Amino acid sequence: MIIKKHLILAALCILIPAHALCWSGKAITGPNNDTITVERDSEQITIRLYGIKTPELSQAYANQTNETIASLVTGRQIAVNEVTIDEHGQPAALVYISGQILNKHLIQEGYALVDTKNCKENFCNTWISIEAFSRLQGRGMWADKN
Repeated sequence: MIIKKHLILAALCILIPAHALCWSGKAITGPNNDTITVERDSEQITIRLYGIKTPELSQAYANQTNETIASLVTGRQIAVNEVTIDEHGQPAALVYISGQILNKHLIQEGYALVDTKNCKENFCNTWISIEAFSRLQGRGMWADKN
């Protein structure tokens, strides 16, 4: 089972930008807005979800977003693809769960926006289209017409 996880991680690392650092760990805490704490080799690392913005804790859908993220990652083995370091010195990363990119999933379900200021990778344009479709479908935060 461990070998299978490492093979999946290796395959993901091949598909990602060459400048990225890829590693795996266990998500030990759910989100604090758009960050996740991951245990890697007995060290706790807080990562920011790259390329997205989630609702602030005082905004509508913040609780639903955090519950969704927590239910998907807490206690699970995840693959982390560090894309950059954010303005707070934290790794900003793509998070893979069972081969699916959590960041993209949150956009699809209407729980995140594309951070157009900071999302600079080639896939960011695709994410913008996914966000528009999510909005048209009335998913997540787009369920309210406000």
